[in-house]
Amino acid sequence: MRAALTAAIAAAVDIAVAEVYPDDVEEQRYAAATLLERKDILPVVDGTDLIELDHAVIRWVAVLEPPLGDDGESTAIDPDHSLPGLLCRTILEQIRREATRTGHVLHPLWADFQIMCLKPLLSQQGARLRDYWHPHTTEDGFIGRERELATLAAALEPEPDSGRFVMLGGIGGMGKTKLATAFAHDHGDRYDGRIFYDFESYTVGHAPGTADQALVRILPTVREDLSSNSVQAMSETGRLSAWEETTSGRRLLVVWDNVKSVDQIRPLLLRHGGCATIVTSRDQIDLDSDRLWLGGLDPETACRLFTGIAGDHHDPAQVRRLVEADLLIPILIKTHARSIQTGRRRLAEILAELPKATIEPRPRTQEAMFELLAGSYEHLDPDQQYAFRILGAHPGLFITADAASALLGCDLDEALGLMDDLVDVGMAERHHLDLADPPRELISYTAHDILHAYAAHLADNERKLASVRSELVAYYQGALRSGRFDSDWRNVELDSIAATAMTGTTWAHADLAQAAGDELFALGRLTEASAVYGHAAEIYRDTGTVEYGYALVGLAEAARRQSDHQRSLDLCRQAVAIFTAADDDHAGMIKASIALGHVARLSGQKEEALREFDHAADLASAVGNRVSQSRALAGAGHTLRLMRRYDEAAERFQLAIELGDPIRRADALRGYGDILRAMDDSVEADRCYNDANAVYLELGDRNGQANALLGRGAIALIDHDWDEASRRYRAAADIFTDIGNRVGLGTALKGLGDAALEAGKPDLARPLLQESLTVYAELQFPRARHVRNRLWELENRYSA
Repeated sequence: MRAALTAAIAAAVDIAVAEVYPDDVEEQRYAAATLLERKDILPVVDGTDLIELDHAVIRWVAVLEPPLGDDGESTAIDPDHSLPGLLCRTILEQIRREATRTGHVLHPLWADFQIMCLKPLLSQQGARLRDYWHPHTTEDGFIGRERELATLAAALEPEPDSGRFVMLGGIGGMGKTKLATAFAHDHGDRYDGRIFYDFESYTVGHAPGTADQALVRILPTVREDLSSNSVQAMSETGRLSAWEETTSGRRLLVVWDNVKSVDQIRPLLLRHGGCATIVTSRDQIDLDSDRLWLGGLDPETACRLFTGIAGDHHDPAQVRRLVEADLLIPILIKTHARSIQTGRRRLAEILAELPKATIEPRPRTQEAMFELLAGSYEHLDPDQQYAFRILGAHPGLFITADAASALLGCDLDEALGLMDDLVDVGMAERHHLDLADPPRELISYTAHDILHAYAAHLADNERKLASVRSELVAYYQGALRSGRFDSDWRNVELDSIAATAMTGTTWAHADLAQAAGDELFALGRLTEASAVYGHAAEIYRDTGTVEYGYALVGLAEAARRQSDHQRSLDLCRQAVAIFTAADDDHAGMIKASIALGHVARLSGQKEEALREFDHAADLASAVGNRVSQSRALAGAGHTLRLMRRYDEAAERFQLAIELGDPIRRADALRGYGDILRAMDDSVEADRCYNDANAVYLELGDRNGQANALLGRGAIALIDHDWDEASRRYRAAADIFTDIGNRVGLGTALKGLGDAALEAGKPDLARPLLQESLTVYAELQFPRARHVRNRLWELENRYSA
């Protein structure tokens, strides 16, 4: 623990001194060396409780500029010194990071701090968390496993001081997920909320899921104040912080399904009291927990499972022979029972085809399960067999009827008929989409992992796996280019498009990955966009072509939106070099230069940002691209505003207004309004914001409307009209909340706090500013410092 604390303190020092002395490397080195030299007074390392961190840090920082007392020891420091506050914040951040992300050595320390210091936050949380509960199975029809349920109940009996964990193992198809969800159904009332997430580690064609991917899906559901877009815009660290904030103080039941390695879930494990976690896996993963390895059903339960599906009019002896031949494995029993229940096959017929397990005992392996499924497959006619292989070759979690139709080379009705035949014999099932009434071409089909793996195995044996996936690439490329599918089709198929792009390394796969990345980025799904852009970049890398540059720009834009500015800068510079070498690719150079300008501006490199925006504007002008020229000029205008070169900024915005399409014109009007406001021309500024808002209203751009309202709120503040300012900021906050723009919400909340503070209402201003600070800090947004300063100002003004 001492070593972990020392490392955390050292990391915190590096971050804090860099922020306090940003332009003086020598001062940074001196301050860091001086602070870390006295090992005996390192805060927390010396035994100080985290709750006393502020006092310990003040004593510690005094060694830099020590006013000495009579005893020769440091006594106090300048109360306005900025370093102590920064050190407190960065030390807490580093301790939290270690406690939640790595070896968990510091978790007890952090948990105690949460209990002692974060009770006010926890008391504001609702009694129950909204469930994220999306298993691919239901609790309906669960029978047997009484002993296993009792074992789970005992192992997960809540403890007040620590979380409980169970690793639930077994081969595929044994019913691990069914058992976990049955336990949750029986014992869910013990907990404040339930979370189920499938990491899909054993799905053919899928890379195992990650903790960060899980949070991207879970957080928008369990948190009312977070939308999918706002979660995507967070950094990975921000999402982990939101997860910790969300789960702290709550008794939750969590099922992490299909986990292959403990690294996939380590940052998500809930170790505080009252929580229970079930991890299902086909592997013996290294989780310090109770373990329950699931075997086959007992014969009586297996027979009841069969008769519950196929009916109880069958010869009991034959039913017993069948379930034993099926190795007492639920998925095999269900598959055969469904084919009998639909009248497609007879019990005696299946028995005649199956290995005689009672005479020749067989191991429960995937190979043995495939052999037991062979009879069902061979019973299909050739077209049905091909449909089954298509199902296995498709890398997505489901296949739509339209995609099946294209791959099978038949019309939609025939494809639907073939896929429904597979459902009838238990070899597939309908997949339920989040659409109220999906069109026929989007009716979708899926299968249990074992059946999907068997289908993929058959396709591979037929040497059709690669060719089917190549046909799928062509199908998705053609569909995207044609524009014949609406937004529902794109939303349903987008995950499958991305999965298909990731299955190969040809140029066509890279092109599809780039297209999927653009679609995902437009939807704000930044983590997934980065994955497919990265795949495209890997394929394009050795070609030396401009396509590699476009993939890098995609990665850079995603990194910028996730506040990873240094990575974004590096990627943009690589792309610029590629486009520079390709003299004729002006579109790529313009796109890269604008992206580089934005990230340089956000990183504080204003001169470089201005150069890039001006370069992009000149290139766009030369090729007659008015829209891109307007975008670049507006970027230059925003940069010049930050540099306080208002006259030049006004010129850029005025030209951008003339050149832009309606949306660019509105954006430029809003930027020009900011300039006029900075130049104390509030009347003309308000007119610009109004004109911009009119365009946004016409186009239905709610984000633009909210930003225009922010500008108008600022004008009302200038005019000392606190009530009008509050109305405008509140309207903006409502829109930002609806559309999930967390940065915008933080800005609107700060405006509301400023209006209340200036109106002499500190008790109203304080919670608004604190809420704004929480939003900004969660997103690691630079304006958090301004809000923090505003809160300090409030406290100083009203401390008397």
